[in-house]
Amino acid sequence: MRGRLALLLFGALLPSAAVAQSLPGSLGPGVRASGKVDNDTYHYDTLRSGWNNAESALNTTNVASKSFGRLFSVITDGVAYGQPLIAADVTIPADGLHDLLIAGTNRDLLYAYDANTGKLIWKDNFTGGDVTDVPLSFSGCDNTGDSDGILSTPVVDRKLGAVFVVAATLEGSGKAKAMHYRLHRVHLATGVEFAGSPVDITATYNWSGGSIAFQPRYQYQRPALLEWTPPTGGGHPQIDIAFSGQCDFNGNIYHGWILAYDAYTLAQTAVQNITPAQDSQGNYFGGIWMSGSGPAEDDKGFVYLAVGNGTFDGLTSYGESVLKFPGNLSDAKGSGFQFFTPYTVFQDNAADNDTGSGGIILFPKQRGSYPDVMVMQGKDGVITLLDRDKMGGYVPGGPDNALAELQAGGVWSAPAYYQDSSGNTYLYTTGGTIVTVQIANGTLNVVDAGKIIFGAPNGNGSTPTISSYQSEAGSAIVWIVQRQPLGLYALDAGAIYTTLFSYPLGKWNFPDSNPTFVPTVANGKVYVADASGIVVFGLH
Repeated sequence: MRGRLALLLFGALLPSAAVAQSLPGSLGPGVRASGKVDNDTYHYDTLRSGWNNAESALNTTNVASKSFGRLFSVITDGVAYGQPLIAADVTIPADGLHDLLIAGTNRDLLYAYDANTGKLIWKDNFTGGDVTDVPLSFSGCDNTGDSDGILSTPVVDRKLGAVFVVAATLEGSGKAKAMHYRLHRVHLATGVEFAGSPVDITATYNWSGGSIAFQPRYQYQRPALLEWTPPTGGGHPQIDIAFSGQCDFNGNIYHGWILAYDAYTLAQTAVQNITPAQDSQGNYFGGIWMSGSGPAEDDKGFVYLAVGNGTFDGLTSYGESVLKFPGNLSDAKGSGFQFFTPYTVFQDNAADNDTGSGGIILFPKQRGSYPDVMVMQGKDGVITLLDRDKMGGYVPGGPDNALAELQAGGVWSAPAYYQDSSGNTYLYTTGGTIVTVQIANGTLNVVDAGKIIFGAPNGNGSTPTISSYQSEAGSAIVWIVQRQPLGLYALDAGAIYTTLFSYPLGKWNFPDSNPTFVPTVANGKVYVADASGIVVFGLH
């Protein structure tokens, strides 16, 4: 039954020689002709795996040596809450070939630096005149410190040569001031806006109960952007943008929304409201935030996301649920829609135990009776393994119709995984300390646990990144940022109680905010945000 399985640290430990490899069905980071890796979306791929399985330069030996350390840092105006992105081998007009480091900040600036030297290549500022970022005094929500601007991880489309990013702005003067979200599409090589960009994000959701208008003033765009690609290769890709609410304020106004835009034309292609019906107290809620993780896409083109506290009736509204949509985000009653909601949904709502506080993760094809699985986890501390082909729905009174459930501590973060040379699948997650969980034929088994606590005053957990080089022994490393005190850690993926490297990142300036900094490992370097910019590590 849900929440009843205690975390037991028994079973065989993960062998230290077990490392990741690229297996059929894995949607890993793009590798260019030069052998360099792109990280063009949150956590490397649309599965949200968190696994770069093409890292040939870094391993458990040299990262633990004196030859590895801080190389340089770049300063940003504001904090980069999204994961840093890497676009390798980009031709810059009149400046030749560069690997780009791309990051946006809560002050509405988007930066492109040379990823190897820190040289500024271009910078976009989406404010000016009577257009500013959104100050805390206006939003009242301190989730991201002193202001809101670019809060989610952008996405890079190499075919289009474009960066897609959502910026929140406050516009006008006096009583006419209004908040806007805009989707920008800028040239990867120059930062210049494409024709027709940006577009103002507006929406109306029509359902049996009437029409609901999207109100930017009460919504919060924290989840990473997803570039959805049609699985058959036909049609245009679309940019999927999800929203929650400002600190759960105004629950009688805000909803969970996911909106889609054509990546080629920026025309709106879909509008989905997760919680159109009010509960008995007149609230909607249903925020999609997932601690900065984003909606995921599988190899069949289905889109998955997790929802926080909100109205649930299993008919029109799906708070505290994991949802599976057809790629076109058709109506919830349309063909292909499925969901999973824990039987504790109403207790979870009452206790503010968001199912959707953690990011979801999809897995490539697995051996055994359950080839298509996924994991969700939330504030209630339950890791839930689901069959993506039969999501499970809602079972009043329980037990949940899930493959497996395991109590591992409440999380405000996303997990990561890798597969070893024998095809064994391991999940890394933090509900305080980091644990390694083996997934095998519909089961969850803890095989290892770390010693360091990754937590914060307002929530547990940090989001790890895994790097390895195929099945090469001693190459698998877990990279993770501790919140208090702020610092980067490298752990041996085969024995996560072993710290290979650690580095203090200074003081975090916003003690009440809720950051989840996610390291990016690419081409022999590690990129991680801190309170003043991005710090780059590598071999000296």
